[in-house]
Amino acid sequence: MPTKLVKQYIAELLPLLMHIINLSIAAGEFPQEWKTAFVVPLHK
Repeated sequence: MPTKLVKQYIAELLPLLMHIINLSIAAGEFPQEWKTAFVVPLHK
């Protein structure tokens, strides 16, 4: 989903996203995609 679209409709999307995340936490189940990250070190 493009960032521009998310920013434009954040007021409508945020309650839905919060509901999904809260259900996931309450159930103790997290999608595999939420358990991975791409970490890039930044040198000073």
